[in-house]
Amino acid sequence: MTKAPNKGLSPTAKRALYTIADRAADKAANSMATAVAARLAELETGQTELYELVATRRNGRTAAAPVRDELRPRVLAALTAALQDAATIEQAVGRPVKDRSVRRVLVELAQAGVAERTDDGRWRLASADGCCPACRRPCNGSAP
Repeated sequence: MTKAPNKGLSPTAKRALYTIADRAADKAANSMATAVAARLAELETGQTELYELVATRRNGRTAAAPVRDELRPRVLAALTAALQDAATIEQAVGRPVKDRSVRRVLVELAQAGVAERTDDGRWRLASADGCCPACRRPCNGSAP
């Protein structure tokens, strides 16, 4: 079973995280797989924030990337539905501008479907339901 961080999650949410992470790891037994689980947290505004990266696995073992593992939750917290350039995200997580580790985390999150990169190089949280994060209406892949 994949170890997930215990950050005040309910037992049901923990089981869901473990199940999704294990299924993703099983599907990619001999290649790098990024397991993503949806963790819904009620925000003060009544909106929900999606996604917590659970584990990066290779051949059944957790891949060694301690800096990125430490940065991943901070980058997720810095990402919003609004477009931001990488430098803004790097400053928000307390790293120097043009930090390759932050940019690698952003690329990993984009590959996992958690983040989106626009044609002009800016980043935002990806939408889980096919809607624009900002307007919550279907946009067929076009930015609002």
